[in-house]
Amino acid sequence: AGGRALAEESPAAVQARVIADLASAWPRYASLFPVLRSEVGRVLTFEKSAGYTHTRRKGAKASGLVDVVPTLAHRLMPSARFVLIARDPATLPRSRYQQCLRQMHRHARAGELMTQKCGGSVDADFEQMVLRSGVVQADGSGVLSPAPLASGPGGASPLARLLAARMGGPSGLLLVEDAVETLLAWGSALREGRLLVLFTEQFGSDPFGMMNQVLRHVGLPSYNWPDAVRVPNSTRWTYCLATSKSVAPKRKLSAAWEAALRLAYTPVIRRFKEALPCLHAPWREAAGEHAGEAADTNKDTGAHEELRRKMCP
Repeated sequence: AGGRALAEESPAAVQARVIADLASAWPRYASLFPVLRSEVGRVLTFEKSAGYTHTRRKGAKASGLVDVVPTLAHRLMPSARFVLIARDPATLPRSRYQQCLRQMHRHARAGELMTQKCGGSVDADFEQMVLRSGVVQADGSGVLSPAPLASGPGGASPLARLLAARMGGPSGLLLVEDAVETLLAWGSALREGRLLVLFTEQFGSDPFGMMNQVLRHVGLPSYNWPDAVRVPNSTRWTYCLATSKSVAPKRKLSAAWEAALRLAYTPVIRRFKEALPCLHAPWREAAGEHAGEAADTNKDTGAHEELRRKMCP
């Protein structure tokens, strides 16, 4: 109901209402990160949330609410610095599926909710969920390939099919938010140097280097991570790659499935690389007839050029 109400309002009306709501909500939220007035400018606080970039509700996207968030973040926190961690689109659906199973497992109706929300009840159901979604298909011999989609007037290209606002249910796990559009929105709202883009895969290959990039981005010196110590009164280390959910051991997909997903999501990967080549996204593209399409929606505009100027100094 909330999404439908937002969709009926103009972007200007939504922005005015959100700003008015924040006038009372912001102090309560800021109180979750208490810093003594005498320590302002010396103590850093932070939070992490994928919600700032997810367009999970169609109503939010239609109303322009998504476009309001970067502007409000900059207005309310002009000194804040942001880090966007992007992940290989070809591996993202598997990660989301596993996270969905973990989340639903906490509920009393775990089995029912897993099937309803995730499309399966165990990790081994992932492949069948993808086949039912239509993103990948198998022929009579079991050979996997991206499913053909309609073309022409009213048809959807592979890129348009996968670049869409997130939604509930198994199909939503396979949709990819448009990182280029996200960066256009945030890049236009923030001053140069306020937004750092890193990649999940780099935290696996060079965790210490990536963490030091984050530290330098917020104005702190690099840290000697091999000498990291335990957090006081905790069993956790200041940084422990072995316990990261992004790199934790899991059932390996077959080579055929990895190749099929790579082929299906290559148009998304190519769109990002063509828009921001200077970021050197460590995402491998597949070769094949289905991978030949870059994005019709990736037309180079003045906004893209401005984004490259900010992101690629």
